[in-house]
Amino acid sequence: MTEIIGKMKGKICLEAKNGVVKLKRTHRYYYQIQGQLNIARKQKCYFIVTCIAPEMIRKNIEKRIKCVDPLHIVEAIRKFEEKKQKFKKAAI
Repeated sequence: MTEIIGKMKGKICLEAKNGVVKLKRTHRYYYQIQGQLNIARKQKCYFIVTCIAPEMIRKNIEKRIKCVDPLHIVEAIRKFEEKKQKFKKAAI
C-alpha cells in the first residue's frame, strides 16, 4: 500500500473489483444507504460521487505515477499562497 493510500485509508468509500467500481461494504455509507433503502422500501438507489481524483480511476497511485491536480485546484492553491504572503507582510 502506497503512502498516499495509507493516508486516505478509511476515507475512500469505493473499491474496484474485476473492473467494477462499487461502494465498500465496510464503509459507513454502505450501512447508511441500506437503512435508507429499507425505510423508503426501495430496492436500489444511485450513489453518485461528484469529486473523485481521475488518478484513482486510472490507477496512477498503484502504478506510482505522479498525481496531478486539476488546473482549478492549482489556481486556488496559488491564490491562497499569495493571500498568505500578503497577510504575513502586513503583520510585519
